[in-house]
Amino acid sequence: MARLLITACIDPMRWYANLVGQCVPFLADVGTEFKSREPAGYVNYVQYGDAVVIDDDADPALVCISELADQLEAEASDFERRARIHRHGAADLRRTLGNLGASV
Repeated sequence: MARLLITACIDPMRWYANLVGQCVPFLADVGTEFKSREPAGYVNYVQYGDAVVIDDDADPALVCISELADQLEAEASDFERRARIHRHGAADLRRTLGNLGASV
């Protein structure tokens, strides 16, 4: 039976905020998020970015490592994008100041 491993939760108001690193039941993928069941028994939902589906045969540690690798890759891409923006923004500022007659 498949389960959801809660890997993150940046919203402290979500029902699974205190369950990071733990598994919850996987009921379905509804197309926009995962359907699960709270410890109290209520059906509720988990955002895609906050959990991964694991098989009982899968090693949860390997799933966590894989998820961490994906997060690091996304952060590296964001860092590179911000560096490009910063680099181009600085060049534009120098050009504008040069047009105004200021020296940089």
